[in-house]
Amino acid sequence: MITHDMRAPLATIQGYVEMLMRKVPSSPGIDKYFKSMLYSSRRLRGMIDDILNTTKLQRGTMTLALDKVNASDLITRVKENHEPVATPKNIKMGTAPMAQNFEFFADPTLLERVITNLVGNSLKFTPSGGSITLGAEQDAEKVSIWVQDTGVGIPADKRDMIFEKYSQMEEHKTQGFGLGLAMCKMTVELHGGKIWVESEVGKGSKFIFTVSKKLTPDETKPAEAGAKGAGQA
Repeated sequence: MITHDMRAPLATIQGYVEMLMRKVPSSPGIDKYFKSMLYSSRRLRGMIDDILNTTKLQRGTMTLALDKVNASDLITRVKENHEPVATPKNIKMGTAPMAQNFEFFADPTLLERVITNLVGNSLKFTPSGGSITLGAEQDAEKVSIWVQDTGVGIPADKRDMIFEKYSQMEEHKTQGFGLGLAMCKMTVELHGGKIWVESEVGKGSKFIFTVSKKLTPDETKPAEAGAKGAGQA
């Protein structure tokens, strides 16, 4: 598959950018360009991963590589990864207060892709001067993670369809493949959770998803949820 072949040269580009960031003397201008290059290479890698992951989820061949996840560390990392893009757009990135020992079991790589896709989606629809806030909370049964923006909002008749494969808002049909939110839905379901959006046109959106706290490291969960298709609840 061509997506597999794209990974190697992309990894080389990303590796050289990271090496240059370590070796070239730091300055505000140079750092800005390097961070933008690194973000773009990571974004492209993420799009490739979304294609591969969506295929596995739909075929039922994806299993979770469960490990302990620190909610604060995960959310802070995603926020910092997007700041090189948010800052030039005058979009403020923030995180809600969270306990430092807030830990749970999940697939760290897949979960980071979910949050990354949600933040990337918010960046598309949040105008200059807006804000994006990430947060997490937990109860006895589940972990809830959310991404809230002050963007354009989503009409009520489109809030369910955006989680379908190849579905995109009309204004951004040229950006990406329309797989991000569909992959998010299938990944969340694989974690025993659900995903939804609360939104008001002209005021913004809040994407929320849950992860079951019943997952344990010795559990390998087949992708039965993804096999149903991204458009089903």
